[in-house]
Amino acid sequence: FLTEQVEEEKNVQDVIDQIVRMEKDPAAMMQLDKELGTRPLPVPVQRAGA
Repeated sequence: FLTEQVEEEKNVQDVIDQIVRMEKDPAAMMQLDKELGTRPLPVPVQRAGA
């Protein structure tokens, strides 16, 4: 669980860094939105007893 959490936090920070770099470029922002929209959805975690 901890490894997954660290990985997700890095992914979010990477997206934030991209947004900060391109905040004055609407075309780049639209491209990022398009790219992020194609990412696969995370697989739901089965909890014990569920």
